[in-house]
Amino acid sequence: MTTYLTAERLFVRWAAANSEADLVAAAKRALADQPDWDDDEDLNWEVQEAVVLFDSAVPGAELEPDDRLIVDLEPGQYRVRATYTKDEGNWMILVQLQPTI
Repeated sequence: MTTYLTAERLFVRWAAANSEADLVAAAKRALADQPDWDDDEDLNWEVQEAVVLFDSAVPGAELEPDDRLIVDLEPGQYRVRATYTKDEGNWMILVQLQPTI
């Protein structure tokens, strides 16, 4: 499962956790502690409209409204960086979007 935390502009991919609430809290703690972002997972992305997150195992033509998450981003350039981190029983992949000027 992957979710998006709007205020943090952060995608959180659930690898292991007891609950979604525990995972989200752990992701926010990890972000506050300034994680060690993976240098190989640092790129720029140009966004022109809202983006859609969906499971790559579902063919695009078969997506139902509940099978996707629409992320309404402001158009522009974003720095995208990612890392894998764990906090006690919570293991996750974090992908953060930072607007660039």
